[in-house]
Amino acid sequence: MTLSLNPKITSAGLALMPTDDATGFAVQLTHIAIGTGLYSLGGTGDAADQAARAMVALKSEIARYPISSGSNVSPTSIQIGTTITDTAPNGKSPNGKAIGEIGFFAGITLGAVWSRGDSALFVKSASFDIPFAYTLDTSACPEDSVTVTVATDPQGMAALINQHEAKADPHPQYATDTDVAALAVVVGTKEPAIGYKTVQQGGGIGQGANKIYMGAAPDGSGNVKVTVDGVDKGGIAFLGSPAFTGIPTVPTAAVGTATAQAASTQFVASTVSNTLVGTVTFEPRTTARTGYLKANGALLNRADYPALWAYAQTSGALVSESDWTAGSWGCFSSGDGAATFRIPELRGEFIRCYDDSRGIDTSRAIGTYQASQNIAHKHVATSDTVAAHTHTATTDVQGYHGHGVADGGHAHGVGDPGHSHGQPNYGSAQAGGDNGGVGVAVSTGSGSSRTQANVYGSGTGIWIGASNANIGIYGDGNHAHNIAVAAGGGHTHVLTVNNDGGTEARPRNVALTAMIRAF
Repeated sequence: MTLSLNPKITSAGLALMPTDDATGFAVQLTHIAIGTGLYSLGGTGDAADQAARAMVALKSEIARYPISSGSNVSPTSIQIGTTITDTAPNGKSPNGKAIGEIGFFAGITLGAVWSRGDSALFVKSASFDIPFAYTLDTSACPEDSVTVTVATDPQGMAALINQHEAKADPHPQYATDTDVAALAVVVGTKEPAIGYKTVQQGGGIGQGANKIYMGAAPDGSGNVKVTVDGVDKGGIAFLGSPAFTGIPTVPTAAVGTATAQAASTQFVASTVSNTLVGTVTFEPRTTARTGYLKANGALLNRADYPALWAYAQTSGALVSESDWTAGSWGCFSSGDGAATFRIPELRGEFIRCYDDSRGIDTSRAIGTYQASQNIAHKHVATSDTVAAHTHTATTDVQGYHGHGVADGGHAHGVGDPGHSHGQPNYGSAQAGGDNGGVGVAVSTGSGSSRTQANVYGSGTGIWIGASNANIGIYGDGNHAHNIAVAAGGGHTHVLTVNNDGGTEARPRNVALTAMIRAF
């Protein structure tokens, strides 16, 4: 790997430079040291800068290696190299250590140092030699004024080469065919590659300042949790059947949108209002529900119900106030023509669907009232014909009695038809006739003489005896009076059918409240 480093030249390194009248300087770099320290070199003149320039050794040196190569790459940069092995010539090992500082030595003098305060440069793994070539930027000096003489160590280099070649696998960083086969077996037991870019934790080189952590929730639910800078951001909602908590929000689409976009409550409310305004519903309740008005013919302000007024204007059922009052109660009215309008009046009414030119309920305009009516019909009443017959009438039997003289059926005086008067001193007389003739005799004789009336038919006899002043009335005795009723012949009896019902025609029904959607 190739790194461009900008080390700080220490005060000891500056002491290696010639005097001010010299045109350049020559420094003989001999070793590269590595350590585990992490610190900032600071800016020009600050405390960290002054501390770095005062250093004479690394803060935590763990190994030192001789420079094995070097060259002038450009007038303002030089390149030096070495190989970091498991064991340095001084017997120390950097294996497993996080390398965070580098020192450039000229003999025993620390001429320059490099480090950073946020993270290590690399970690040395065992059995893994690291060839390093460092490019040093000298652009702060005049071009070609810096000459680096690399003091090689032929004996040391030869020893390193021999050590390298003696290893069974001098290049463990490269996989052999055997390694590849073994690796394939191991890979088969591991989790597969996730196939997408993972979330990067912040705070590192090239990363943002925020620290993002994502992992399994600690409650054992199996959900994935996320924190940003230590603040719990809750669980992650996956594409398949997510279960949201709290109050999640989504963008509100325009009314009329019909896509797979999630709908906000604002979108739903707007869509319902836009779609249902003007709809009439019937419910078993005595008050109007939210968003509705009772369909009671109320006069409303247009400004208070703009959506309903807009619907009324496009309904085809908007009439003048006079037409509405005259019977178009199922329509909207234009009110005063400027600021008001009226809604339909449906209280107490049955609903009949608009004929719309079908021809069943002809000559009807939308929303007009129609009075009750029965279809024309008649009720036929009959009775059976009775054949010719008689009706027998009877009277109750009466006790023994007499009948006084009656004007009907007889006559009085001489010459009356149906009777006569006896002669004086005759002692007897006869008079009578059918159908109530009356016989009357008067005698002034004495002794046993008497007046006698002989009755004919059903007449009555009356006698008067002067000698003993007896008056007698002959009766008919116990008898019945028969009454004859003439036959009426074949005939019919006339029947009268009375009215039945109330003040209106109606089917069986249930009363519900009619409401109209207003907003």
